[in-house]
Formats: sequence, C-alpha cells, structure tokens
Amino acid sequence: MNTQEIILICVCIIVMLGFWVAALVDLKKREFLYPNSKKIWLALLILLPPLGIILYFIVGKQQRIQSIKDMPRTTSRSTKLDEVLKILEEKNKKRKLFS
Repeated sequence: MNTQEIILICVCIIVMLGFWVAALVDLKKREFLYPNSKKIWLALLILLPPLGIILYFIVGKQQRIQSIKDMPRTTSRSTKLDEVLKILEEKNKKRKLFS
C-alpha cells in the first residue's frame, strides 16, 4: 500500500466520521412521528454506520416532525405559530369537554 492510498483511506474515514457525527447531532435535536423511531435510527447509525448515515439523511429526513424553524419562508413564522397555537387550543378545549 503506497502513501496515496493511505491518505485516500484516511480522508474517506474522516469524511464518514464527519457525516456520522452530523447524523447523531441531528438525531438528538429532532423529533420524529413515531416514538421508537429515534431509538431505531440510533441503533442503525451505531451498528451499520455507512448504511445508517445514507439511510438517515435520505429516509429519516422524511420521518421527522417539521419544526417552525424548518418551515419555508413563504409564510411568516408568526402566522404559522398562530395556526399551531390555535389548533392546540381547540384540542385542549375538546379534551376539557370530554373529561
């Protein structure tokens, strides 16, 4: 094995580690639609890092709950926040009626 091959392998490992850390940090910050999704993604990222990284950024992105910060700028955040608060208030009123 010559020097160029060793350097190439080291660069690939460093890049993969960077994506792996980015996936773990993103996983920690996000909420998912299903309660066990986070645990499953964590196991996949730890047990099968190369495959887990690729799948997380392709498939996992679709399973996340969209936060207000991630919403497109076409609608104002305050309008979206008002809509979310209105929905939560309606659900809370319904819950109080049935309890």
